[in-house]
Amino acid sequence: LTCMVVRIGNATAIAQASEDGTTDSAMALIGAGLRGCIRAVDHLFRLRRDEFCILLPETDGQGAGYVLRRLEGQIESGELWGGEVTPRPAVGIAVTSTPSTTVKSGDDLLKQTRHGLRPKG
Repeated sequence: LTCMVVRIGNATAIAQASEDGTTDSAMALIGAGLRGCIRAVDHLFRLRRDEFCILLPETDGQGAGYVLRRLEGQIESGELWGGEVTPRPAVGIAVTSTPSTTVKSGDDLLKQTRHGLRPKG
């Protein structure tokens, strides 16, 4: 089992720039993009206003690497949210696969952020 936590670091700025003052539209676009990066057997959950969880059953670290690279490519290109979110989302991704001796809690997982993109320009 692999768990990925995807966090949008600048959700407040995105909410302030939106017409309705929320992140709802942006998170819907990002959620749809995440759904497009995973298999039908995988599970996507919205944890908080700025955070998603992806569970990849029967997937080890190597298999998760394929999903992570797909996510990274779509984040870099802006395709993950269709290029329609302003400002550009600052996406962080934490990944762990079980069994893992280094992750013993949710906080440990969040400390293992694998990817920390910052908005460009």
